[in-house]
Amino acid sequence: MTHGKPAQNPTLAQLRALIAVAEAGGFGEAAAELGVSQSSLSEAVGKLEDLLSRPLLRRTPSGTTPTPAGERVLGHARAAVQAAGDVLLAAQESDSLSGTLKIASYS
Repeated sequence: MTHGKPAQNPTLAQLRALIAVAEAGGFGEAAAELGVSQSSLSEAVGKLEDLLSRPLLRRTPSGTTPTPAGERVLGHARAAVQAAGDVLLAAQESDSLSGTLKIASYS
């Protein structure tokens, strides 16, 4: 039996919600930016906090900031969301290079 490992993994939606709230500095701002309800963001972050058994965001009248645990989780959350996006890109890549290469030089 392993200790400290969650029984289930966080969802990408939960990780995206955490990132959005941390970057926006509040649930209302993040909800507006994502076009979702504030309650759905709050629920997603709450479920993530329950899963990890610790608070990830500190809610104050002046805004929302990551706790020390939240700071540690955010880097991994960003990497996970980026990796999920990379999976989609990898499936669409062709065998040949394409696109525009721009080179800038300063002397």
